[in-house]
This record gives sequence, C-alpha cells and structure tokens, in this order.
Amino acid sequence: MSQRLSSLPACTVAQSVALTAGGQFDAINAPCLPRGVTADVAAVQVKDSITGGKDFLDKTTISAASIKNSSDNQSVFTGGKLAQVPKQYQRAKKHLLF
Repeated sequence: MSQRLSSLPACTVAQSVALTAGGQFDAINAPCLPRGVTADVAAVQVKDSITGGKDFLDKTTISAASIKNSSDNQSVFTGGKLAQVPKQYQRAKKHLLF
C-alpha cells in the first residue's frame, strides 16, 4: 500500500480539501496524495482500519486440535468426512518435500 501511495502525485489544494472534507482520507481510492499526508502514515492508517489497530493473528497458533466443531466441541478431523485429511496431508508432505 505504501508503494502505491508513494507513486501518487501530490494533490492540488482543491483536491486536498475535497479528499479530506469528511475528516478522513480514503487512501485506497485516492487519485492523489493530499498535502500533509505521507504515504507511510496513510498506509499505517489503512492497515489499522482493517485490523482494528491490533496485530492481526499476532502470536496465533492454529492446529488441527484447535479447529473444533461448534456442535460437539470435537475436532473437525475426528470422524466424518474430514477424518482422513491429516493423514493425507502427512503423506503428501512426505512425498512432495525433500
């Protein structure tokens, strides 16, 4: 995002006023970079608006055991149609990796 914003031309005064009139700058759809707005700051604001200002999936561990079926709190890989997925994954990993 920062790269795209860095490539934008500087806005005219009229464009700057129009783009920031609502109190916020829409960096995703901007045709130019308003005066006083840097590409790096705008990119951080876009990221924060998407993630809510938190590190998205920061230190999150997802494993087969952590994926539970909501109805019975069992792993989705226990019984049923997905029971063979972990075994098939291990077979594919063994044959495809060096």
